[in-house]
Amino acid sequence: METKPSSEDEAFTRLEELLAQLPAMEKNGERLATAREARALRDLQNISSALTKEWEQLNAECQDLRIEERSLREESKVDTKRYATVIAKIRYLSELIAVRQAPYTRARKALEDALETGTLTLDSPLDTLALSDETFDGLEKLVTHYQQEYVAVLARCEELAAE
Repeated sequence: METKPSSEDEAFTRLEELLAQLPAMEKNGERLATAREARALRDLQNISSALTKEWEQLNAECQDLRIEERSLREESKVDTKRYATVIAKIRYLSELIAVRQAPYTRARKALEDALETGTLTLDSPLDTLALSDETFDGLEKLVTHYQQEYVAVLARCEELAAE
């Protein structure tokens, strides 16, 4: 990559070449932006799904223990050891639910915000749009290289024009 052509002819010729590539690079840039959005949305969806699953499991387990606690309390002959164990588990799960509430809520909010502000939806083929790591990295390098070369050649052309 020659980022700083030495002669005036080379600089302006290279700028023309880069300008000719601009429509294709804009499409690559749009594809890269879509891939980034798809990757971010997919990650947020995965995090939110995992935390939702955990949240639902904790609440279901706690609800089951509360039902068992009521049943034990209503029995004429209460098994105090089992009752104490159930109460301890309910307290533990209640505390765990309280601790996990903030991450669960943040994850849901982040996903909702991404869906509201982005161009993609959860119905979009996120895995396809996100591109493979190899394709994504290659596209990112291509676009970055183009941008850097364009800036350098344009600066050189401006420098030559000012002389």
